Amino acid sequence: SQALSEDADCATADQARAVERLLRLKRRRPLVLTADRGRGKSAALGIACARLLAAGETQILVTAPRPAAVEALFERLAVLCPSGRRQANVFSLGPSEAPGEAADSPSVRFVAPDALVEMALAGEQGGAGALLLVDEAAAIPAPLLSRMLAAFPRIAFATTVHGYEGSG
Repeated sequence: SQALSEDADCATADQARAVERLLRLKRRRPLVLTADRGRGKSAALGIACARLLAAGETQILVTAPRPAAVEALFERLAVLCPSGRRQANVFSLGPSEAPGEAADSPSVRFVAPDALVEMALAGEQGGAGALLLVDEAAAIPAPLLSRMLAAFPRIAFATTVHGYEGSG
């Protein structure tokens, strides 16, 4: 059994190391997190999102083959940011706003891979210091991953490398 982490938010030392690396993402230095199923990759992404928001990050985009894949990310985020709120696939910090004003609040937003790439190609996302976290990356077609890599200067891919069909 693995030693417990000294990081109170993390279940294992490996998860704590993953969070630490996510917090130090550098421009044009993609991070790839790989582990077996159930090792806390999605939760690590959620912990990192909470800390990045606390450190002043204003918008974090997340993508995965389907919204259910990032449920653990949003769950950890909600626990660590109790003042925040989730509406559908967007988690926002800050005071309650009238509908339509939430875009100004720091947020974590899920966008489907194909829609994300379309937005990046249209210049609506990506560029400058844009940050993207990709969960279950091995289940997303390589051409989409390649476009994401080109559009987002700070990017992390989390994926299971064995144990299910389609990982590559």
